[in-house]
Amino acid sequence: MADVADPEPFRARFDILTAVIESLQRLKGHASKLVPVIKDDDQIDLVSVDLVIDAWLTVLEDDYILVGFEEDAETPAGDATIHWVTTDVLQRAQSAIAQLDKILTTLKGLPTATAPLGELAKELDGVLATARSFGMEGQRGEIHRRRLADAANILRQYESQTHLRRIAAQANQALNRTEASASKASEAAGVTSESVMAAHYKALADAESTTAGIFRMWTIISTIFAGATAGAFLLGPSFGWAAVAIAPNDWVHLIQRAIITAAVFAFAAYLARQAHQHRSMANWAGSLAVQLKTFEAFLAPIASEEVRDQLRMSFATRAFGDHPAIKGEPSGGGASALTEKAIDLLAKNSGK
Repeated sequence: MADVADPEPFRARFDILTAVIESLQRLKGHASKLVPVIKDDDQIDLVSVDLVIDAWLTVLEDDYILVGFEEDAETPAGDATIHWVTTDVLQRAQSAIAQLDKILTTLKGLPTATAPLGELAKELDGVLATARSFGMEGQRGEIHRRRLADAANILRQYESQTHLRRIAAQANQALNRTEASASKASEAAGVTSESVMAAHYKALADAESTTAGIFRMWTIISTIFAGATAGAFLLGPSFGWAAVAIAPNDWVHLIQRAIITAAVFAFAAYLARQAHQHRSMANWAGSLAVQLKTFEAFLAPIASEEVRDQLRMSFATRAFGDHPAIKGEPSGGGASALTEKAIDLLAKNSGK
């Protein structure tokens, strides 16, 4: 049995001990009522709250301690186990209980409840360490040792629970960081891919524009040449050009000249068609180059994921499919066609 020098006023300590027990029991009632209310385990672990409260009550509701206080307000009866929990410890515990009770009652700042809960566990750990320093003999000592062991086991369960939650939180944070990194990498890859494709279509647009310019130049030259040839055949004899003059009934030479003139005009028409196709290809590629850089910005204001997916599918068909002119279809309106498609999809979606 350990001797106690300058014992505290036991009646005052008994009163605060009783108040702490009542506060713990009230807190346990609040926690049990919150089980169906709090769904998010990240807010607060009610299991840990129960464990810490049970560990405290296991020590404080020791009948021998209470009897010791009640039998003699000035001198403790029996052994010195009533000195395990000092007034200072009880006051700190009462303060932590009040904080925790306020948080659970108002349901405000739930994540911060771990601080007063941890303080309660820390104070109880100190109480158990103090209790082990006392000599405990006989049947009463055995009962005390059993209660201390029970409280220590409950406290270890709380510590294990807290440790597991900490590991789970760290794992969740690591997973979130990994997912965020993967998302950023995916976005970066998407941006890079779009940039590469945009550069490809920009180069294609430039090349097709140059080719269209060449065909247009030769179209002009061949048209001028065809016109000059026809003019020479028709007006040359009037100017006395003997080289182009033919006899009145010389149908053979007349047909030959008609065929030559028609061939030159047909060649000019062919060049004009090629110039048009290459110009159309240049416009299509240039439009896609711009759209590839701005497509995600175009989708950003659209809230419906279904509409966004359909627009992506429509755009992918345009971007990865054949040029409309190659397939023998109209080239379409480029960005205006995509806008019309978006409006149509949004109208259909809102009508559901």
